Amino acid sequence: MLAWADAWEAAFERCAQAYSENVGPVLASIAEGAVERAGLTRGACVLDVACGPGLVTRAAASRVAKEGRAVGIDTSATMAKLAARGAARESRDLRLAFLSSSARALPFRAGAFDAVISSFGLPLSGTPAELEQCARVLKPGGSLSFVHFGPAFIEPIFEVSKILRRHKTDAPSQFLAMYRDLSYRLEKEFHRRRSPEAIGALLEEAGFEIVDVHATTVRQRLWGIMNFVDFALSFPLNYLEHEEMGPTAREKFHAECQSELKKHMDLEEFIAPMELVYALARKRGAG
Repeated sequence: MLAWADAWEAAFERCAQAYSENVGPVLASIAEGAVERAGLTRGACVLDVACGPGLVTRAAASRVAKEGRAVGIDTSATMAKLAARGAARESRDLRLAFLSSSARALPFRAGAFDAVISSFGLPLSGTPAELEQCARVLKPGGSLSFVHFGPAFIEPIFEVSKILRRHKTDAPSQFLAMYRDLSYRLEKEFHRRRSPEAIGALLEEAGFEIVDVHATTVRQRLWGIMNFVDFALSFPLNYLEHEEMGPTAREKFHAECQSELKKHMDLEEFIAPMELVYALARKRGAG
C-alpha cells in the first residue's frame, strides 16, 4: 500500500487546483463534526493533517483563538500555498501556518500538539504509518479526530468513474498508465481499509486509545449534475483520465453524465449520498 500512497501523493499534486476549487468547500462543511469532536480549547496547539485549501484549519484556529495556534500540512505543495494565500486574506487575526509535508514523516518534534485533526486524509497508506506519526507529535492524552469516506465512498462518483472508463484514452501517458494500474488493482482493498473496524485496528496498532469510531451516511446537496461532475473530476484518477481524453470522447462523456445521473436530481439540486467514518482517539499515557 505504500506504493499506492506515493503514487496518490504525486497524482494529488496534479489535481490540487481543481480539488481546492470544487471539492474543498464541500468537504469542509462535512468536516465540522470532526473539529467539534476534537474538543479544541482556547490556547491549544492543533495540527490539521491533509489540510487541503485550509478551510478546516481556519475553523480550528478560530476555536483555539489568538492564544493558540493551528498548523496545516498537505502533501501537495500547491495546496499548501493556496491554503496560506486564503488564510492571509481571511484570517489575519489568527495564528496560522501551512506547509507541504507527507503525513508519513511529519516535520515536528515529539509532543508538539494538543490535538490532531484531519478531514478526508487519514489514513491513506493502509498502514499505521501516518497514525504513528500523529501519535508521535501529540502530547500524552492528546486527541486525534478525523473524518474519512467509508467503504461505499460517494455513491454517484462510482457512476462517473464507470462513464470515464468507457471513454478513456487508449494511449495514456506513462504516469496515467501506472496510476490506472495501481488504482484498478488496489481499489477494493483501499476502500475496505476505510471501514470502522479496519480504522480502529490501525489506531490501536499506532498507540491510540479509541474513544469512538462509527460510520454514518449523509445526503450532500450540490447545484446540478455538472456541478457534481466537476466535483467528481477533481479526485486524482478521474482528473487524470479526463485530462487525457480527446475532445470527442470528452463531449460524449459529459453527455452521458447528463443522461445517466438524472436519477440523483431532486428538483434543481443534485443529491450525493456519502458514507462517512468518524474517528476519535486519544494518545495513551495521559497523567
